[in-house]
Amino acid sequence: MRSPKSALTLAMAGGLLSVVLIAWLLRFHAWLPLIGGGAVTIGLLFALWPKAQAPRKRHLPDGVTPELYEEVIARLSAAVDCLETYARAAPPADAELFRHMARVIDRIRGHHVANPAHAVSTRPFIRHTLGRMLSQMADYIDLVRRAGPEGDDRLAEISRGFEAFVPALEKIDRACLENDLTELEINVEVLNEQLDRRGRS
Repeated sequence: MRSPKSALTLAMAGGLLSVVLIAWLLRFHAWLPLIGGGAVTIGLLFALWPKAQAPRKRHLPDGVTPELYEEVIARLSAAVDCLETYARAAPPADAELFRHMARVIDRIRGHHVANPAHAVSTRPFIRHTLGRMLSQMADYIDLVRRAGPEGDDRLAEISRGFEAFVPALEKIDRACLENDLTELEINVEVLNEQLDRRGRS
């Protein structure tokens, strides 16, 4: 298959040759050959001009459908946006914690873009755990808005619970980076258990 660069070169060379031929024919007022030369030039340009190439479909590993891959990337991207929003609404003491979590999840998203196979191991985390975690944070932000000074101790306790999520998130990030799917599954389960405990408390 001719490369776009070589096709463009041929088209330009053909066009230049036709222009020279047309200029020569004009000297003799040869209108019929001139029209024919113009038609040939246009035909060459259409035939040789490089065609836009369709974007390549991403090759996905066995067990990862396009729907799963797109879902995983969309959910991780939405989680980053949510955490950034919560950080703006959170007390100053919690804002950096939420931004740090957003950065970790954004790195996890980047690992999935680079290695879609992670989607199989992180599917429970992304479909269920991540949503529960964000829901608890949303409840916390709502509580911050409504609580008075008497609620400071309770808010601090909830905030410490969010800090406990960070080591598991960072281990998931590292497992993705090292392509250690076993460690990835373990730390997803750890985070699930932490959320279960918080849900019962």
